[in-house]
Amino acid sequence: MDSPLLLREPPIVPAFTSRLFPNTIALWNESKLLARLLYKTKNQHRAGLYYHRMQQVMRVLKCMAREEVYLQACWETGAEYSVNGMELLCAKLKRDCGKAYILLEHVYSEAYFVPLAVTGMAMLARLHACALLVESDLDKTVTRIEI
Repeated sequence: MDSPLLLREPPIVPAFTSRLFPNTIALWNESKLLARLLYKTKNQHRAGLYYHRMQQVMRVLKCMAREEVYLQACWETGAEYSVNGMELLCAKLKRDCGKAYILLEHVYSEAYFVPLAVTGMAMLARLHACALLVESDLDKTVTRIEI
């Protein structure tokens, strides 16, 4: 059964997703895995700064989900504001993933919580890569629409 803390995936219109953001499905899959990891390790790691940084990444992902729903609803009206908002959220996601990755790297180097550190670093690296792909999709889409 799904946990109430898991990130709810925004309703995806298949034609919209394939045309505008083909890489968001991978981003939402990775965000669900991160949400599950945070939920499972909350009691043991909630005092650590690395855990707080990973929670910050989760907050940005939730904001991205809301922004994508808004973008889907307003795309026909020429919502350039939403495209700019998604670009800013992608930049913030990349920055926060980097900060959390550095802290988990330190945890790994100290040999504390090695399984969590390795798993968290892998998830953050994949989220960073997905954010890069979504950002490139945004650039291609805006360029295609402006032409």
